[in-house]
Amino acid sequence: MKCVYVAIPVSVATLRLYVDKGRKWNAVEHLLLFSLSHAPLDAETLVEKTNLPWRLIVEVMSRLMRVGWVELVSTKTGVTFRITIAGQAVVGNDSLPAVTRPFSRRAGFSIDKITGTVFKAKGLNARSRSYLKRLRSTSDFIELPPIPGADRFVADEVISALLEEDEHCRGIEPLGSRFVDSFAVVAVTEGEIEGLPTVAPTFLRKCIINAVDLHLGKKSVQEHDLFNSIENTISEKELVEFNFKLSDLIIGGADHNQHIVETIQKSTSWIVIHSTFVTATRFSLLLPYLNEAALRGVRIDILWGKSKNDDGSNNTELEVNKCRGMIFDEIVQERIRLHSFTTNSHAKIILADNGRGAMIGTIGSCNWLSSSFESLDLSVIISDSYLVGEISSKLSKLAMGDAGHWSGLVGDLASLAANLKKRKTNSISNAYGALVLGTEHNDFMLRARDFAVDRIHIVSHKISKNVDTLVVDPIVAALSSKALTVDCKYSEYAHPADEQVALDIIKTATEKGAVFQRITNINVHAKYLAWDDDHILITSQNILSADPTDNSCSEIGIYIKSKNISSFVIDKFNCGIIEK
Repeated sequence: MKCVYVAIPVSVATLRLYVDKGRKWNAVEHLLLFSLSHAPLDAETLVEKTNLPWRLIVEVMSRLMRVGWVELVSTKTGVTFRITIAGQAVVGNDSLPAVTRPFSRRAGFSIDKITGTVFKAKGLNARSRSYLKRLRSTSDFIELPPIPGADRFVADEVISALLEEDEHCRGIEPLGSRFVDSFAVVAVTEGEIEGLPTVAPTFLRKCIINAVDLHLGKKSVQEHDLFNSIENTISEKELVEFNFKLSDLIIGGADHNQHIVETIQKSTSWIVIHSTFVTATRFSLLLPYLNEAALRGVRIDILWGKSKNDDGSNNTELEVNKCRGMIFDEIVQERIRLHSFTTNSHAKIILADNGRGAMIGTIGSCNWLSSSFESLDLSVIISDSYLVGEISSKLSKLAMGDAGHWSGLVGDLASLAANLKKRKTNSISNAYGALVLGTEHNDFMLRARDFAVDRIHIVSHKISKNVDTLVVDPIVAALSSKALTVDCKYSEYAHPADEQVALDIIKTATEKGAVFQRITNINVHAKYLAWDDDHILITSQNILSADPTDNSCSEIGIYIKSKNISSFVIDKFNCGIIEK
């Protein structure tokens, strides 16, 4: 049987992980601790109340006693279990804190340059170029070409790949950016790959098998068509099941103002705000709340995105410097960190702890540190651990800046993301969701075109000549094939030169049955795409204007499928316009 060795290009690096290692608590243990929060109970009563086996209850109580959250108490009727003061302090948290021991270790990893998958060092044995030369001279050997950009660094994915199941990441030493080019070598015999870890994605396996078939003459495709020759259909974006309430939506300026103030007031550990723009005026109004939070030990990181100026000058950077000058207390200066670089992102995000041991994320259209809160904005609060982890992951990527530097903030956000994405939220799922980045917004416009049955509703702060290919072409195609209502609303033209072009495009769309309306009695700053009753994409992207060139974090939104969510938003939005 013919054996062919295949070299996979990889980037190799090492970092130091600081972790807490130990057992996490499950929902049953949390439930039993909660059962004791009002009064002591004996084992028999717990069996009756919970319908759990007596032996399981005794085992759980023993574990809870070992960490000091439960104690045994003798009474006239016998021995009962009683929650301690320490137990009362944690029982109200969304999840019980793990009891762990801290330690650190160095961990090597590699990222393949074809799919961007992260492997532990022991998963792929890295080889040098000189090793390949020796192998080429003695064996049947081929080398896979890299796909440009495939090994783009994602910090939390690296940490997630290196963490063991019982480990919680506390931080890392930023050594991961020191990459070395190398190769992983696998052997292929009769379509079987030896030396590739089971976590390797299907696409990588297809690339290897396809390359071997080309090498052995089983296919006539030229080598430069290697990847194009692989059948690789685009799959649906993976959706996360989570619990959603209509009260998680924030609609209107006053509610956004209330949300950021309450978020700051509730936080006990960490707040991260990404606002596209920052103004000293708005910052000064929030500063008393930020000061109070900093003085009670909260860490506050402020990231900012784009400049308002077409000539490249950066008013936002000047405003950030003014904000720094408003902070006089040395302790507050250490805890409120206005970062010095632009992320070049239009995203609007808050990530914060809720004061009860869990993290929440807020994503939408509001510029938290520049808004007057008089515009009609739309955002959504996310509490699902996995989705909040995704938000932290994107903030970690933004915090790298153009230089791609793995700073302390990048490592902290990546560690948080890795930890959150390992957790399972103990709630009933009634919705599906996914973060949407950059060009992925266009995919959801096509999804609305293909699957909308009754209506498509689009709201965008700005409109530009890009509306032709981004929106008009898909909605005209939808209108030509089914009976839909299509309603598009906006407030401004992206550029003065866009006005006439946009009006001409709108005229064509109107003739096909679409309705476009410019709202002038209120500044519509919300950005969303909704269809039928249950689908909505809430975002930072001006859907009728912006056209990202890749699926980077330049624009960030969230798609949610939940019963009546779009109907609710559309009704509230229309009421907001009428009231003004």
